[in-house]
Amino acid sequence: MTNLLGLVFDGGLAVLLMVTIGYCARLSRRIRQMQDSRGELAGMIARFDQATTRATASLAELQAVSKRITDALQLKIEKANFMADDLAFLIEKSSKLIVQLEQAKTEPAKSPAETQSSKPKPAVWHLPPPPQETQAPSPAKSAASLEALLNHLASSAGAPAPAGPKFPAVPPQPQAARTGAERELMAALKTGSR
Repeated sequence: MTNLLGLVFDGGLAVLLMVTIGYCARLSRRIRQMQDSRGELAGMIARFDQATTRATASLAELQAVSKRITDALQLKIEKANFMADDLAFLIEKSSKLIVQLEQAKTEPAKSPAETQSSKPKPAVWHLPPPPQETQAPSPAKSAASLEALLNHLASSAGAPAPAGPKFPAVPPQPQAARTGAERELMAALKTGSR
């Protein structure tokens, strides 16, 4: 009977050992899978690190490009503001000259006897008040008047003065001495009057 009991005990131990071996085999497979996954995870982490480094470098480059563009844009804005101020000044000057020309046209011309008897007075420009917005001349008329004035001033240096209203003798301004804004204004007036 003791032999039978020892045999049953040995059989139970053998079954338990078989179950333990099966569990160990499964555990070994799982550990191997985990190690393989760990290698893949390490590769993914390395790729993620490289992507992060590239993104940081791209961000720094983007900030530098953005700063250069902002500086260039600010310079263009400052130039545009300067040219707008210059153009506003030239428009104001031309408006005053147009009003003065129109006033000179409307004044009655003196007879030759009056002009000879009267002493010659020095030519003085009297600046009229700025034109009212409701009496603004048309662009074509303004361009023609301004161009006529400039032509008169240019020709008055070497030619005798006409019998019309007296303007002060101003030497013609050389083309190179004009500012870029004046040249652009003249070109715009010439094209606008056509």
